Amino acid sequence: MNDKNHYSAQQYILQFPHDEKLTREAFIIADCNQTAFDILQQWPDWPVPFLTLYGEAKSGKTHLMNIWSQDKAVRKICSVELLALGEDLPADSIIWLDINADDIKETSHENHLSPAWQEKLFHLYNRIILKQCLGLIITSTTPPSQWEISLPDLRSRLKGLPAVQMGTPNDALLAKLLRKLCDDRKIILSDKIINFLLLRMERSFAGCYDLCECLNHYNWTHQKNVTLAVARECLQEMQLADES
Repeated sequence: MNDKNHYSAQQYILQFPHDEKLTREAFIIADCNQTAFDILQQWPDWPVPFLTLYGEAKSGKTHLMNIWSQDKAVRKICSVELLALGEDLPADSIIWLDINADDIKETSHENHLSPAWQEKLFHLYNRIILKQCLGLIITSTTPPSQWEISLPDLRSRLKGLPAVQMGTPNDALLAKLLRKLCDDRKIILSDKIINFLLLRMERSFAGCYDLCECLNHYNWTHQKNVTLAVARECLQEMQLADES
């Protein structure tokens, strides 16, 4: 691949400013997320104060948690922050532990699922059982059953936690998401272009986001409406980037 094509294929990675709507009205309920949505609405009438919500990147976990937690005492922490979690948690709070894909991969440099991390999560679990905290919700790309847990007590407890998957999108959801993301970015797409993209785009949440970033780049640099030719060019650039 020559330098010109390589440069062009990477353009969609650049992000231009936009306000993404993470409101209740903007959340798209579909078969792949209906169960997760319904279970969250049933709080606090859960059989146990724990839930694992997992799914591929950009599947709506953060959006769903944000709208659910608006009127609740929720403290969001990432995997690294778990290690620094103190004893000062208010009893009326819910812990939202957000674990991304890199956190659950062992590397030569750092492993966030270290013995210290596992001990901390086990301690947090016990504090919730003792009602020192209202509950624990974990969001992750994979369920705890697939994590490499060396602490037997923690492994057995995580295995028993309710786990709900944010599934893969169907065509109807992808069409709505594509429209929503483009509206957030002030990109005007005709129904013809939407249908054209749906037949050819990567069928995943992340693929939909990447495609919209590519279209957003064109929108900002050219200040023109997206045409069918532009849509085709963005698809080609993304394919080149995947192959490079």
